[in-house]
Amino acid sequence: MSATPDKAKSEAEAKAALAKKREDAALLAKAEEYRRDVPPGIEEIEAAQRANAERYANACAAFTRAQAKFETIVFDKENPHFHSKYASLASIYKATRKALTDEGIALMSRTIVRGESIYVETFLAHKGVVFIRSEWIAGKTSQPPQALGSALTYARRYTTTAILGVAADDDDDGNAATPPPSVKTPTTTKGKTADF
Repeated sequence: MSATPDKAKSEAEAKAALAKKREDAALLAKAEEYRRDVPPGIEEIEAAQRANAERYANACAAFTRAQAKFETIVFDKENPHFHSKYASLASIYKATRKALTDEGIALMSRTIVRGESIYVETFLAHKGVVFIRSEWIAGKTSQPPQALGSALTYARRYTTTAILGVAADDDDDGNAATPPPSVKTPTTTKGKTADF
């Protein structure tokens, strides 16, 4: 038995209505997705900035209190090449971790791979706000694991001391980073010393 024209028309209208509902739902979902991707208006930006400014100020105040409680960092290692002492990462942690924790500050480090390069990022967070961070290139992915491990520890030590504002090695006034001056030696020309 075939459907009556009115029933067929009703079924077609119901299918069309259902298709329209699905289309409307898809459009609403797309609009919601678009709304999330559109930058917020100036009012929302200003409100977020005020909230973030307060949270940032609270994080900085907690960090200042923590710094005042840092213990003296022990220079427990010696660099045989430069005949200087420095503090190991463990010594830095031992002198600072409790004061940071007491103020609700987390000190974290992570490695990041970008192409062939490996970076160490160290940051401080307070109540969900990352308020200071430091990044250092540690090496290349092609390095032997032991060399890379050493470079990662070195990078963690330097990024940690940078964000904590502490000294962990002897200050040599940049001498180790400066090449030694070249010494001119007098030359002779036909038995005479050249003037400089």
